[in-house]
Amino acid sequence: MVEQSLRKIMSKTVPNIGDHSNNSTIGMIAFLPDSASTSSLTMSVAGTQAVPYNSGLSGLTFAPMDTSMVAAINTISTTYIDPGTGRIWKIVDIDFTSSLSQSIDILSISIGYDLTENVTGLGQQMFDYHAAQLVGSIPASIDIPLTYVADAGAVGLDGGIIHELMITNRPFTVPETMYPDGQVYEITTRHHHLNDNNKIGEVMLIGTSS
Repeated sequence: MVEQSLRKIMSKTVPNIGDHSNNSTIGMIAFLPDSASTSSLTMSVAGTQAVPYNSGLSGLTFAPMDTSMVAAINTISTTYIDPGTGRIWKIVDIDFTSSLSQSIDILSISIGYDLTENVTGLGQQMFDYHAAQLVGSIPASIDIPLTYVADAGAVGLDGGIIHELMITNRPFTVPETMYPDGQVYEITTRHHHLNDNNKIGEVMLIGTSS
């Protein structure tokens, strides 16, 4: 049997590892035998075996992880849920076996995945920054700076600020011309207050004489 076996905690992404790509290879394990292997070597991930490597293997080898291994990882029960982020973590067994005793060094394990994070609770600091940019002038648009730090990988950012006006005036129509001949004209308007319509004290319509 191979002397080195590995148990490593890996993250289960949302909704599943590998869903973001049609590529059949979504991960890679790099390993190096201490000496030329004397028998075939079989790698398995979460109980799913790869095609065995023939004896005589001696150099640095990159073993791909395919979609069947990803499917096996996704069926493993949750080991731990991070209370701070809600991320799901699992313990995944990665084993190398052979009919004869031999040693290998596992150098690296990499898995490609998509991870979506929703960031909330930024309303007040966004409001304060927005208000500060309006002092002295009203620009057509305001860019809000964002700094993101990551140890590795690629990061894509998207989103925006959605807000409502404090008071919204609904569209309405009025007669093009009104004559002071005693006729009664009725104009109906609709208005919405963001918090409470009872806070609208009065509505003033201004006409222009001609």
